[in-house]
Amino acid sequence: MTVTLRARLEGLAGTLRSDRPSAAVAAATALGLVLRVVWVVVAERDPEGLFDPARYRGYARAIGEGRGMVEPLTGQPTAYFPPGYPWFLGIIDWVVTHSPLPDDVPFAAGLVQAALGAGSVVLVAVLGRRLLSPWAGAAAAALVAVMPSLVLHTGTLLSETLAIAVLLAFLVALVPPPSAGPWPTGMTARRLVGAGVLLGAVVLVRPVSVGVLGAVGVGWLASGRGWRRTGRDLAVLVGVAALCVAPWTVRNLIRMDAPVVLSTNTGDNLCIGHGPGANGGFRLALECSTGTGVQDGPGPEVRSDREKIGRGLRAWRRGWRDEPRLTFRRLAITVERDDDALRAVQSYDLDPWLDPGAARLLSGLSNGAWYVVGVAGLAGAARMVWSRRGEQIIVPLTVVGLILPPLVTFGEPRFKVPAVPLLIVCAAALLPVRFRGGPQEDEAGLLTSPR
Repeated sequence: MTVTLRARLEGLAGTLRSDRPSAAVAAATALGLVLRVVWVVVAERDPEGLFDPARYRGYARAIGEGRGMVEPLTGQPTAYFPPGYPWFLGIIDWVVTHSPLPDDVPFAAGLVQAALGAGSVVLVAVLGRRLLSPWAGAAAAALVAVMPSLVLHTGTLLSETLAIAVLLAFLVALVPPPSAGPWPTGMTARRLVGAGVLLGAVVLVRPVSVGVLGAVGVGWLASGRGWRRTGRDLAVLVGVAALCVAPWTVRNLIRMDAPVVLSTNTGDNLCIGHGPGANGGFRLALECSTGTGVQDGPGPEVRSDREKIGRGLRAWRRGWRDEPRLTFRRLAITVERDDDALRAVQSYDLDPWLDPGAARLLSGLSNGAWYVVGVAGLAGAARMVWSRRGEQIIVPLTVVGLILPPLVTFGEPRFKVPAVPLLIVCAAALLPVRFRGGPQEDEAGLLTSPR
């Protein structure tokens, strides 16, 4: 076994020496992992207050104890948040509780998220390699490895890092290597089903990511796939994803006594975004209170959500003249900053442990990098759309699909974070032609002509 492992390592080293883009990706992945682990070591804290990280931590503890997703204070079943991230943390909680590992869930979760972040570096490289060129993929990987906001989110108990990894895996599944044939003929039934499973996982973690389906449909149509085949394959994706979501919906039928597909926070989001006093961002909307909620058990939670949905929709209809202004404000709030992870890791100012000077430095780096990536990404997105290649069109349209949902409710800087790696891939399309359009290597290392 030792000889076989040594031979494999020597073969990998030889490949890296002969394939410079792959060597660059390996270096970027290692750097990305080190930066994330260091930040986790520095920033690991038990979240405080009643903000999302603390609530996720409470759900994880209950899941790790075998009680399922219940409200920590009451022990009552809940479906307030989508289940993907709470169960991700719950599994980590169970592992550290039933193993010799230190019983420190935030630290363990941070290390797992660091590994997911490093995996995202590799996935971005593969996506860039298949869509553009090996060097474009390597450049995108290097940027994702050091992007401040992506590194900083690794240390928070929020779903962004997990959502990014699964979303990138979904897109990689949709873009086979050039050796599979011209896109999208390489989309075999097995690959399509695998992509559907990944789509289901994305929806369980971040339901608003379902907008990626529109991007996929447009990309397939632009490639000449035809309406009938596009509709059929989209139906397969939706069907497989629905099967992945179904167990959670069945759980809600049993434990919540209601057909809650994913979560019961839709009413809060709509009422916050459209009720009296709406300003485009998150706010404590007292007028949205129904007097009951998650603290009162499944029945009141479901009824409260339905009442808030009604209030939000009625406010939307009454204030339709304000919608253009509010929509612009939601977009501005979402894209104007990229340092929100610094507040999250300090429990939104309840645990201000970070030195003010260090906080200002990290904030400046995060926002500065975001402005560069945002501008370059938009320019690269235009170039990819102009190419009229279906597989390239999917990426910028996915960015749109990720940013549009907050414009219906309220804006928040972290809502755009899953789109950041895709904007970096778009920015890689601006590389000189010799890096973008030269001969491309497929996954077996064979040179192919640019498509």
